[in-house]
Amino acid sequence: MISRINHFLAASIGWLNALTAVFLVVGSTAAAMGVLGAAGIIVGLLAGTAAAVLLCGALAVLINIRDLLAATLDKSD
Repeated sequence: MISRINHFLAASIGWLNALTAVFLVVGSTAAAMGVLGAAGIIVGLLAGTAAAVLLCGALAVLINIRDLLAATLDKSD
C-alpha cells in the first residue's frame, strides 16, 4: 500500500515539475514581451527555457534518483 502511494506521489511530482517548466517559459515570454515588445518573444523564450532547464531539470534528476532508489528497495523486499 505504501509503495503505491510513493509511486503515485513521485508521478504527481513529475507532472507538477513539467507544468512548472511550461509556466516558466510562458511567464518569462509574456514578461519579456511586456518590456521589449515583439523582440521580447525571442528573449523570453530563451530566458524561460534556460530557467526551466536549470530548475526543473535539477528537480527531474532528483525525482529520477528517488524512483531508482524506490525500485531498488522494492526488489530487496
